[in-house]
Amino acid sequence: MAPQLGRILLITANVGSLFEQDQRLHKAWLKTLIERISAEMADIVVIHMQETGGKHYVECAWQVPKLIDELASQLPNYPAVRAYLDLEHEAPSFTALGSVVFIHNTSIGAVAQFNFSTSSYLPIEKGVHISIDGLEDSPLIVKRKFPKDFWPTIKWGRKGYMQTRWKVNNKTFDFVNVHLFHDESNLALIHEASVKKFAGIFTILTNCALLQNPLLYSSNRKRALDYVLEQLSISEGNCSPLRFIFGDLNFRLDSPSFLNVSMCSFPFFSLFTWLPL
Repeated sequence: MAPQLGRILLITANVGSLFEQDQRLHKAWLKTLIERISAEMADIVVIHMQETGGKHYVECAWQVPKLIDELASQLPNYPAVRAYLDLEHEAPSFTALGSVVFIHNTSIGAVAQFNFSTSSYLPIEKGVHISIDGLEDSPLIVKRKFPKDFWPTIKWGRKGYMQTRWKVNNKTFDFVNVHLFHDESNLALIHEASVKKFAGIFTILTNCALLQNPLLYSSNRKRALDYVLEQLSISEGNCSPLRFIFGDLNFRLDSPSFLNVSMCSFPFFSLFTWLPL
């Protein structure tokens, strides 16, 4: 009889500051992650990373598989590891996303991974498999970079999504790593505000577009997320997976943002504006 699974631990981390040339954060990051995974003792651990390789990914990308291998070596209760690290920075579809799945020793017989090319499931066996090259053609993941026309006015970045599919106790799970657009510039949100001086009193005139400009970024995030959901629906086939979307969604909820904008024409005056995001 196949083992029955009870718990799945989902972890997401933007690791843009983790991978630096001095590697000073690696030890603390590993310690924190290992302690949490060991405390939870979940049957499956799924880690989604964004900005894999860091801000200086050309120089630091080599650190990523080394760090994942070190993490796997310190988690002996999870002998089956599948890692997909998008590190080919010169590829047009580069997303800098990373998806890593750890399967507990007692759960290996209950887990299988989906092959998107053959529409079949592959039984999981023990072993640490870290995939770096040729992810675009890998049958075990779906990776997409957001179309360039989503935001034609800014530099085409690394944002996109990565999907893996698993069968656990005859239930289908989709784990989707998503990195949505951030607010490129807070100044863009207030560029239509004007300041006028009248009779020694500063009067701040705010165009109604000021209240609408925050939607510039949130609307684009919605557009990107809608694109992901549409693509996931296409990939469903004949199954109805339990879908978990987690990553760096860059959502701005109810927290207002405090902007301090120095007005060049009035060196002793600063405009402080609270904007709902």
